[in-house]
Amino acid sequence: MYTSALVFEQEATKSLIKNFKFVLRAYTEEQALANCKFLTQEDDQYVAGQANLPNPYLVGYLLAKLWERDLQDAKSALTESVLNHPMGLAPVLGLSAASTQEQLNTLEAHGIIEQRRAVPPFQIIPRWDSPLTLLENAYDSDR
Repeated sequence: MYTSALVFEQEATKSLIKNFKFVLRAYTEEQALANCKFLTQEDDQYVAGQANLPNPYLVGYLLAKLWERDLQDAKSALTESVLNHPMGLAPVLGLSAASTQEQLNTLEAHGIIEQRRAVPPFQIIPRWDSPLTLLENAYDSDR
């Protein structure tokens, strides 16, 4: 079982409120992730909506950074653990496990990952050299 306490240290209320505002801004400001529409601001409320996902290389970059955080140098991971990680790709993108699997299929089609699905347990194998390469490809494909 994962909890935020395993990832983030305990914070004072004032600090927590300040950091939460940073997170909200990251998802709602025009120069940040607002175009993904994971969160939208309507009047004085934030509403979670249908995410408008970025290009596959940016999704791959997010997966690569999460992989660095959670799996470090692992050469593969169980698909189940990637799909259901409480602080993994699905929550970051605001997706269900099924929708996240569709994203993984897209990443595989772009050569970012390999999926081994012939026999259980199903696995994901990263095929990126560096997260920054994926980020560069994300910018190049948006031009």
